[in-house]
Amino acid sequence: MIHKNSGFIFLEVIVAIALVGITFLSLLQVGVQILTIASSIRSTNQADGLIKESMEAVRVYRDGKDWQTGLASLNTGSSNPYHLEIDDADANNLIWKWVAGEETIGKFIRKIIIDKVSRDPVTFAIESSYNSSHDNADTRKITAIVQVGAKTHQAVTYVTNWKK
Repeated sequence: MIHKNSGFIFLEVIVAIALVGITFLSLLQVGVQILTIASSIRSTNQADGLIKESMEAVRVYRDGKDWQTGLASLNTGSSNPYHLEIDDADANNLIWKWVAGEETIGKFIRKIIIDKVSRDPVTFAIESSYNSSHDNADTRKITAIVQVGAKTHQAVTYVTNWKK
């Protein structure tokens, strides 16, 4: 004996399987997006850590050296990138040293740009673009740049000859 509803039951099973499949694919897509976002956040956090390390190393270097033979003696401008490395020539006195060029750390490329700074002669405020007639020899603009893939992260700070 054949039931009148047997075709409808088969159709209902096919629709249910299709709905389960669509739901599964949607959840899979959400999972892939979550993993992509998590990876991007992890890279951004690592880049941020490398930038902070660079800035701290610059400050430690500045504090441990004479200004004129330290930061003031380095070449300036974006065509003169540097990175800092630990100088372990004296195992009892580890210090930072400047190395020309950028540094590759895993998938990250890090560099530090040093720029001269000029100040307004009246307000002593830092000028937005360098003016050699208002050069402030006791201040340097430090830009730490970290690239990962097509993304570039950077931070800017100013360091001064505070010992003067």
